[in-house]
Amino acid sequence: MSDGPKIPDAEILQRRLQPDRKHCVFADGKWRASTQAFGDRGGKPSVDQASLCPTGLAWTQDGDPRNGVAVVLTGSVRLIKITAEAEGKRRVEHAVDVHSRPIKDVPNLPDNEAHAQIEPQPEWATGNAFRKLLERLSRLAEVKIRPACVRDRDA
Repeated sequence: MSDGPKIPDAEILQRRLQPDRKHCVFADGKWRASTQAFGDRGGKPSVDQASLCPTGLAWTQDGDPRNGVAVVLTGSVRLIKITAEAEGKRRVEHAVDVHSRPIKDVPNLPDNEAHAQIEPQPEWATGNAFRKLLERLSRLAEVKIRPACVRDRDA
């Protein structure tokens, strides 16, 4: 994976909500992406750039209509700032950005020109800092397609 061009603030980012996990919760009178929806072992959640998705939201569903999709605006993600206490009570300020990371010719992964990652600068000082990012992303995200596990539920 390599860097692509800078992603504009107006770009819509799409995140797949899996049907077999708790990626969608009912809160404040509507369905929202949960913090688990943006979880990532490496601390850099993957998203698709909507303008590069040839089939729109269906692209992010990855061929499985049971998957849901949440969206968030790139500019909103870039406004996130996270302060964490690292070892020795040292405060670390994290900026958050979105980087184009097209996938091409990577073994066991389908090519995906739309692929991007939400990344911190500097790297996360603590796991708690990443959890704060997940909380903010879940509040910012708008569920466009609910995953099958909650599609037929009102609340």
